Amino acid sequence: MVRDEIVIINPRTRKIVEVIDRDVSSSRTASVRASSGAGSLSLTQEQRTTVSRTLRSDAATAIRVGSTVPACVELSQVPQRIVSEVPELRSYRYFAIGEEIAIVEPESREIVEIIE
Repeated sequence: MVRDEIVIINPRTRKIVEVIDRDVSSSRTASVRASSGAGSLSLTQEQRTTVSRTLRSDAATAIRVGSTVPACVELSQVPQRIVSEVPELRSYRYFAIGEEIAIVEPESREIVEIIE
């Protein structure tokens, strides 16, 4: 998920092959051909709806306090300007999914707080 879009990435090339609006009723299709010469992914509207519904549902269940963040998810340091105002966050990391910010304990990679 990136902002209001679901981004499908070719795991071998790590290139974006499809972008699906969260509003799957939109007629916009953004199929991107990988520059490596690999084919592009083209989904029907029904397939796009299935992907959108399923991935949003999976993301909602995966992002909860107490969940462990997989190693493939990059955690960011809390910016200093926030740590200045909220020093308790100094040792924590975070990542964002959609409009949610997950605060993570970096050693255990456990989500300790979700901010919407």
